[in-house]
Parts: sequence; structure tokens; C-alpha cells
Amino acid sequence: MRWMRLAVTLQTFSTITENSSRAAIADRLADGERLIWWDRPGQGLLLMPRDALLIPFSPLWGGFAIFWESMAVSGATPFFFKIWGVPFIVVGLYPIAGRFAVDDLLAT
Repeated sequence: MRWMRLAVTLQTFSTITENSSRAAIADRLADGERLIWWDRPGQGLLLMPRDALLIPFSPLWGGFAIFWESMAVSGATPFFFKIWGVPFIVVGLYPIAGRFAVDDLLAT
């Protein structure tokens, strides 16, 4: 029962905070202005139209870059070939996972 009281208390606090914030904003509106939207932005993963291309392409790019680098490191290749794949791996990691991290950072 204690957790239920805590949840109700937190919900009540959230409602009071939201209402007081909304009232504070409404007090600052000029004559003729009105509050059109009051809510939190959408949360969670949001796929965009560009993801139709990035989702299938990014594992192919990243997979090939990792394959290239693993073959170059494990084989008897010159040092240049061993470091040649590193930038391609870094570039491949961004569309695989980095763009989601960047979107999350920009959303907060």
C-alpha cells in the first residue's frame, strides 16, 4: 500500500507542478495571445523517412568495414591497410547506432 500512496503523491505533485507552470505561462501572454499547445514532446524511438534507406544500408556498410578490418589485421598486410579500415568503421557506426544517440542528446 505504501508504494500506491507514493505513486498517488508523485502523480499529484506532477499535476500541481504542471498546472502551476501552465498558469505561469498563461500569465505572461499578451492580450490576444492564447496557449495553443501544452504537453511533452513525443518520447521514444521515432523513425523518419530517411530510415527506409539507412536501416538496410548501415549494417551492410558497417559489416563490410568490420570484415575488411578484421581481414587486414589478421593477415600479413602492410600497416597502411590495417589502419585504412578504421575511418570506415567509425563512419559505419554512426548510421548504425550513433544517430540514435545524437537524436537522444538533442531531444533533451
